[in-house]
Amino acid sequence: MPVARRTALFARANAFRTDRQEGAPPAARLRAILWALECGVLPPVDQLLDAARIANGLQEHESTIALTSAMLGAVLTPTERVRTHCLRSLAHGYSSGREAGRVDAEAAWGLATSGVDVDDVAVVEACETLANLRQFHDDDAASAVTLTEIAVAHVGPAAREQLRVLRLSHLGWGGEFAEIRQEIERSGVLHAPAIPRSFLPIAACAVMALGTGGRLDDAMRLAHACLATATVHLEDSPWTVGEVVSVLHQVQVWRGDIAEMVTQVPLIRADPFLKYDFTLELFGIGNRALGERRWSDAVTAFTAACERYEVIDPGGFSAYAWSRLAMSQAYADMPDAAAESVERARTTPLRAMRILGDQIETTIAWTEALLGNPSGLRRADEIIARGTAAGAWTHVLYAQTLHYAMDAMAGRDTAASLARMQDAATRVDGPLAAAITGYADALRSGDRAWIASAQADLAACGMAVTAGRTKQPLTKREYEVAELAAQGYSNRRIADRLGLSVRTVDAHMSRVFAKWDIRARSELVELV
Repeated sequence: MPVARRTALFARANAFRTDRQEGAPPAARLRAILWALECGVLPPVDQLLDAARIANGLQEHESTIALTSAMLGAVLTPTERVRTHCLRSLAHGYSSGREAGRVDAEAAWGLATSGVDVDDVAVVEACETLANLRQFHDDDAASAVTLTEIAVAHVGPAAREQLRVLRLSHLGWGGEFAEIRQEIERSGVLHAPAIPRSFLPIAACAVMALGTGGRLDDAMRLAHACLATATVHLEDSPWTVGEVVSVLHQVQVWRGDIAEMVTQVPLIRADPFLKYDFTLELFGIGNRALGERRWSDAVTAFTAACERYEVIDPGGFSAYAWSRLAMSQAYADMPDAAAESVERARTTPLRAMRILGDQIETTIAWTEALLGNPSGLRRADEIIARGTAAGAWTHVLYAQTLHYAMDAMAGRDTAASLARMQDAATRVDGPLAAAITGYADALRSGDRAWIASAQADLAACGMAVTAGRTKQPLTKREYEVAELAAQGYSNRRIADRLGLSVRTVDAHMSRVFAKWDIRARSELVELV
């Protein structure tokens, strides 16, 4: 079609759309503006801005860059220029590269704080854009928080409240929860009939603040309530659904909710406005496999996550993936690979995973202890000291449990470590903490039936702890053989059941007996 004809048609279509602005869906508005640029027509700035926001929300990053670049060639007000730089910075960050995005973010921030007339909304956008780069790309949480404090001087009262919440968000993602816990109490959000949209920027941080503090029941309730609000406001808060699902999963790991564990975002995943790193779903698959003692499946899931993040990791989740892979490999009797993965976890910048910093430290401590490295228990002591001072009782519980487990595996006196583990468990909600308390009571009773029942409760919550007996981790196949032997199967029946030779089953049973230091098949009943 000739250019003149296309231009005329665009003018008519655009006039129609302008007259019916409220009826035009976002995708239609975006198509109209992209068509205008293709026809050589530069639409009004407000329409370009609208289309760029839509393109960014739909993750059409190349379209966002095209639209914002066209805008920056036009005459813009300072406010329009700030917003345009922010939009292009976001698009660059998820397409052509973060350094190109940094140039735009710095330009927006410089203009917003230069003293020229920029409206408050644009100042907040500029602050958030650059602060996110500083925290999630540069791993500099303190700098991100400082930016929010500087921006307060350039806005009015309403925007100051937005910046206050933004500051809390960066503190939370940096692993600092003291002020988040204060905000939870001040706002009364736990008792509200519904979570206000204004709370969504700190939703994931608030769930983690409660969870690390041992308030796992409250954390679960808050996560579900925040998820309901975030689902309604997906277009305005596109990241919140995925963030809340991810922290909800972690709370379930801490609670021991293995059977009901959330491993993926809900059906809303098909919504074009949803922003989520779907590699995180591999974390869910891997953690469930760990809880169910399917070591090789856990290794497979976390290996896949690490491989994906080797290609691109814009959010900064690699450290968690490497730490969980290390633990999986240690349990799967892959010590050399586990040691390498521990080193990767230790040397990878935490970035977004600072929100789970002590969880990563706890995972590394467990792995090092399993590998026979004395630094594992030293690391656990540091976690206990830090967690006790900060009120992070969930991490304290896991670290104390590690001490007890190592004492039990080494055949040492467990009285002191058992008491410390049980004391920590009284400060934490949920089925796992209750199972630990019940297990301690059972051990003190000396009732073997009660102990076996308590061990089964622990195993159902994803934790296997055996008193006074060395229990080195079994491979998946060794555990399958041991489980069938505990049920009374002969080696020949086990071989038939698993499709193995009797000789292979004999070898597996020999390794099980050696690892667990047992003399009779009947002893397996209490151990698997």
